[in-house]
Amino acid sequence: MVITEDYYRILQVHYLAEPEVIESAYKRLAKKYHPDVSSAGDAETRMKKINEAYEILRDAKKRRDYDAQRRLNRPSAPPPPRSQPPRPNTPPKRPQGEKAAAPQPAVDALTRYFNCIKARDYDGAYHLLTHQDKTKISRADFAKWQTNVARIYALQEYSVTPEQVLSDAPLGGRRFRTLVRFSVKTIEKNFVMERLEKDLFTKTVVLEGDSWHVYAGHEDIKPFIARYEELSKLVVAKSALGFLLEQYSLRDVTTGLFTRKGFLAEAERELERNRRYGNPFSLVLLTLRHPALHDEGLKNALAEWCGKTLQKNIRILDIAARWSDTSFLLLLPETRFYRACRAAKKLLHKLEKAPPLYRGRREEITLHFAVDEYAPSLEKTLARLTELAALAKDTPQNLILTRRGRFE
Repeated sequence: MVITEDYYRILQVHYLAEPEVIESAYKRLAKKYHPDVSSAGDAETRMKKINEAYEILRDAKKRRDYDAQRRLNRPSAPPPPRSQPPRPNTPPKRPQGEKAAAPQPAVDALTRYFNCIKARDYDGAYHLLTHQDKTKISRADFAKWQTNVARIYALQEYSVTPEQVLSDAPLGGRRFRTLVRFSVKTIEKNFVMERLEKDLFTKTVVLEGDSWHVYAGHEDIKPFIARYEELSKLVVAKSALGFLLEQYSLRDVTTGLFTRKGFLAEAERELERNRRYGNPFSLVLLTLRHPALHDEGLKNALAEWCGKTLQKNIRILDIAARWSDTSFLLLLPETRFYRACRAAKKLLHKLEKAPPLYRGRREEITLHFAVDEYAPSLEKTLARLTELAALAKDTPQNLILTRRGRFE
């Protein structure tokens, strides 16, 4: 196969995109550039390229062959310019307002932890947990938990990025001299669904005595062990497909919105547009607060109510996801900060006008919005939204928070 085009660029998708994402991108571009609907002079030529790219990427074997050739043709990185030689003895200047750099031993501790998980060295990973975690999680239970997880997922790649360094900070009922919050990106092989999956989450490393340890924060991991024991049986039996679709689909069954993994796959298109053309977009994090969210029935009812309301009141090009059990994330393309705040206010009014009902009773629920315009990277923007949501945790009123304060 001779490569003359970048088919992923033509379809505006990431090279790790799932087949569903590729199909969705093709349909969207076909609606826009098909000669029957587009008045652009190059519509026919562009549509031919789109069809050619889809024909290769939709077929698993052709895509594997294409990817192999694409890797061979990838150009090597150019050498650094001679006019700007490296100066190892000159420390780089920190831009004004940049967060303090994370201590290297903290980075090393988290890196060793994930290396142990990747190598299935669970004793080594357990050794890196905090003393507080070890009082709640036994070595045997930790190994059993991770062994069952490894039957479903195999860690392929990961990256850790320090986001926040705090001194004398409370965590889990204790105060630590120093803690560092990291954003973590992973790519894992899902053996049940036989595909690669991306994930994004936070992890905290704390200074205990003179050494750094990874904070797990679980009170009881026995429910996790039981859950993954059941799921691991599916690797052999491949049964209970309905449950699998609910757990691993790119769409959330309860709300019809994207799952976290589905959102990240869809967001890749907007990230690429921002990198290439500077196209702006904003993110809105909505968190539901209610004193009885431990009730699974109530939690699902509120999620369904919120999901339906969001779908009715957002644009077709907006991306909406159920980010967690009680939070929702919106990506608003071509939207600057102020317009995103206005959109959040409109959604707040819509949700207030139609309060949720559960078992025939109206539920009083608190709605907290956090809004920010994207600025590289996605992890940092999400971290800012999470911090804003945490600030509003104990506020009983509905509100919209931004980095500039409360939006009225």
